[in-house]
Amino acid sequence: MEILRSVLGAGEQNQPTVSSAGTIERLLDRVNSSTLLEDRRDACRAIKAMSKKFRLEVGAQGLNSMIHVLKTDQTDSEIISYVLETLANIFCPDEFEEEVIPEKQRDDFTGVGEGFSEMFLKHEENLPLLLEFLEEFDFKIRRPTIAAMNSLLTNCPRVIQQQILNSHAGISRLMDVLGDTREVLRNDALILLFKLTKGNSNIQKIVAFENAFDKLVEIMEFEGWTDGGIVVEDCLRLLLNLLRNNPSNQTLFKEGSYISRLLPALGNPEDEEYGWDAQKVSNMLHILQLIRTLVAPTNPLQITTSCQHACRQSGVLGELEEVLLASGIPADVLTEAINTIADLIRGNNENQDQFSSVVAPMEPVRPVLVLLLISMVNDKQPFLLRCSVLYCVQSYLYKNQIGQNSIVDALLPQELENNAGGELSSGQLLCGGLFSNDPISNWLCSVAVAQVISESAQLKEELLRVQLATQGGTAPMSLLVQSMNLIQHNASITTRLGLLQLICVWVSNCPPAVTCLLQVEGSVNFLMAQICSNEHDDTEKVANGLCAFLLGLCILYNNNTVAGLGQEDLVTLVEKRVGADTFLDKIGDIPKHEGFNKALKSPQLRCSSIDELIVDNLFCQLFRSLDNDITTVIVNRKAASLLNGNPQIDASAQSAIENYKAFIRDQDQKIKDYVEANIQYDAEYKRLQAQYEEVNKNFQLLRDQNAILQAQAINTTNTVGTPPSLDGTGQVQQLTQSAELIQEIESLKKEVLNQDEYIQELEARLNEETPPSTVPVVNGNPQTKEAGSQTAEALTNEMLRNQLDVLRGLIMKKDAELLKLKNSMPLHSPKERDRFEDMFKTSLELEAEKRAKASDVKLNNEIKEKEIERLKQMHQFELDELAKERDRTEAELYKVKHEMEDAKEYGSKKSQETISKLESEVIWLRAELDEMKQRKRNTLEVPIAAPTPAATNADIERLTEELNASKVALEDLRSEQEDLLVMLSDQEEKMVKYKSQLRGFQVPVSDDENGDDDLT
Repeated sequence: MEILRSVLGAGEQNQPTVSSAGTIERLLDRVNSSTLLEDRRDACRAIKAMSKKFRLEVGAQGLNSMIHVLKTDQTDSEIISYVLETLANIFCPDEFEEEVIPEKQRDDFTGVGEGFSEMFLKHEENLPLLLEFLEEFDFKIRRPTIAAMNSLLTNCPRVIQQQILNSHAGISRLMDVLGDTREVLRNDALILLFKLTKGNSNIQKIVAFENAFDKLVEIMEFEGWTDGGIVVEDCLRLLLNLLRNNPSNQTLFKEGSYISRLLPALGNPEDEEYGWDAQKVSNMLHILQLIRTLVAPTNPLQITTSCQHACRQSGVLGELEEVLLASGIPADVLTEAINTIADLIRGNNENQDQFSSVVAPMEPVRPVLVLLLISMVNDKQPFLLRCSVLYCVQSYLYKNQIGQNSIVDALLPQELENNAGGELSSGQLLCGGLFSNDPISNWLCSVAVAQVISESAQLKEELLRVQLATQGGTAPMSLLVQSMNLIQHNASITTRLGLLQLICVWVSNCPPAVTCLLQVEGSVNFLMAQICSNEHDDTEKVANGLCAFLLGLCILYNNNTVAGLGQEDLVTLVEKRVGADTFLDKIGDIPKHEGFNKALKSPQLRCSSIDELIVDNLFCQLFRSLDNDITTVIVNRKAASLLNGNPQIDASAQSAIENYKAFIRDQDQKIKDYVEANIQYDAEYKRLQAQYEEVNKNFQLLRDQNAILQAQAINTTNTVGTPPSLDGTGQVQQLTQSAELIQEIESLKKEVLNQDEYIQELEARLNEETPPSTVPVVNGNPQTKEAGSQTAEALTNEMLRNQLDVLRGLIMKKDAELLKLKNSMPLHSPKERDRFEDMFKTSLELEAEKRAKASDVKLNNEIKEKEIERLKQMHQFELDELAKERDRTEAELYKVKHEMEDAKEYGSKKSQETISKLESEVIWLRAELDEMKQRKRNTLEVPIAAPTPAATNADIERLTEELNASKVALEDLRSEQEDLLVMLSDQEEKMVKYKSQLRGFQVPVSDDENGDDDLT
């Protein structure tokens, strides 16, 4: 009780304090050692109460104990709930307010929950424990289980995702929780699934095919879509996880007609009486992001096109256009709605036509595209809104030849005369914003005009006809000339970047535009001055790189119509004033900027301020396609000038080249001399090698003659002595190995003989136990009893005999192989060698003979070892077969025993029923017979004058016959019952024999009657 008071906070009186570690240790000892469930439950309750304040101590000492309780006490819901809440507190990634953290460990205390999570997930059998508890409907078990899994997913997302994938029903159990009617559990399951599906496409597919789309849409419909609070936002976030970068789920969502079910979330945007609260704005933004995910340009083209078509047919595009024209829409929602419409109409001509036909309900009537352009060039509008309008205009013009022509035609002089009424057109708005005093408008309109002419060389040439009025009553200038003049005289870096991108797109693949640009006064000098300048600001470097790239385009698409500024002239100018390497370095500064890489990833402009307006995705694509061409032109011209001997090379460079040429000639002559000397040395080497071989042969001949003379001298002197054997060691080893092989073979043969004797003994037992073929005779009549049991027994005996014959054949085959192996071995030890046998052999012959003998011995030993290994394997295989045969015999014995019991039960049951039936018939017949006798007595008392009817005698005879037949049937039944008893006694005898046979197989069998049940 003192421990519980200290834990539960009731011990604030003047009592001796107990350390938290000691208290936790004692509580865990009770959990591990107590035999009473109530004691363990109380200890777990106390540990749960301490798990927040002393999380480190509880986790370090009690994690394994908690896991053990989950495995052993699953039947008690209360103790399981305490343990699950404790684990949820231990795994929590955040710090608790009441948590006690030592000052020395505060800096290293941030990853405590993650550490305990890794310890828990180290054993893969722990997570399935938590998944099993999700099947429990009890709230106090499901809630802490979901909380613990949420913490595990936060700490170790990749590990738990893989383990859930490995489990068979993990995701299905989580989806069942999503359908729980209790909103708290359902909301927790939404958060859990959101974390689980993040970044794992396989889990996303499984969740989607578990009918997740239908469940989530039903929840949002029930909650009221955008008015539904945070629950709708959680559902939309989960849907975004399932659909983003997952083509199969996107196809499933589209084919399931879920796009049309999003219409209620977009309808009636003006009905909000008190404005939009923050949650409603967030829900609407997530719905728009969901639609954009389905039609994103990064999706496969087929899926994007089909989803765009489905959005138009279901009315989603029309509802978004209504949102665009509605009043009172928050700026964030309006910006995202414009971006969503841009994705819906990008590259889809049908959606683009529907968008261009929308007009605003105002006077004068204006198309929605004109209204968007008015917002884009208005410097009072939010910056993000203006960027979204640019993306919408670009998407409208993308692969839209009609829209591009309409904007260019509106700027031509003929159209301006026809439009004398003063109605604003989209082309006029773009030109007005191009030359306004707002740098943002300059940049946005430049990019929009570049999108108009980027896909058509014809539109580029027609745009050269556009003339703009100037101040001071001077002659009108073309749009290209006015743009170039603005670049030269405008100090805003944003304006220059936008106009340089426009001109680069304009002159690419358009020689007339290059000619017009080169004719602008001072244009080439301005570009060269910008290229030669050394700026340290990254944005200025990009501007200088754009000037270099523009000059490179003028070189690449130059038709040499401007005198003094042809292709060769411009290349020469670059080499003289800048240098080819510096020029290419300037161009290389463009892709080094962060804004270039950011714009290259997506066609949508993603900027948060004016400082991030650097380049657009359209220009990035153009730069990547033409950068190599410009580099090739400059590099090839430089290499050609060096190869042709450019007269402009100075005298020092020319002398250095001559010196290198002379040095190369000297080196070439020295190489030739070295080759000739090498040939001579090679011939001399071959000659000397032939002489050496001849001398070696003579030396060997003399050595052999010397050996012969030494042998003759030894024979003449009759010297007594045994010369040392050259291969004595090899012979001893061979004899030793041969003896070992013989012993191994003898041992194997003994084992085989033992097995053969054992099999013969089993066969003899089976022959003795074979039942006689005679049929027992009861009361002089043969009976065909127990036919099914005898047939099964005969089949079993026949099968055992066949298997024994097969085993006997295998053993005979093994004996033959052993005999063959024994015959292949030497019968006698090698005889002693003559001490003068090797006297007349040369040393080379002796060495070769020694190696040959050693190799033969080694080969024989290897062969014999392999043969012994093969025999061992065969012996082991046969032992395994015998063990299998023993198991089959046991199985047959069990089968016969069960058949005997079934027959006994059936016979006793049937005999009892028949006996009772016959006894009842006999009783009835006796009663009827007594009745007939009484009638007969009554008839005898009648006077003789009244004779008895003949029918009475016939009935008496009939009843007597029936009574006799019943007695015969009763006797037959009794004899049949006696036969069954005889059969059961025979079966019991056979059971005793089978048990003895099993004991021979070393199978433990009990002798009492109940022992048979143990075998089964």
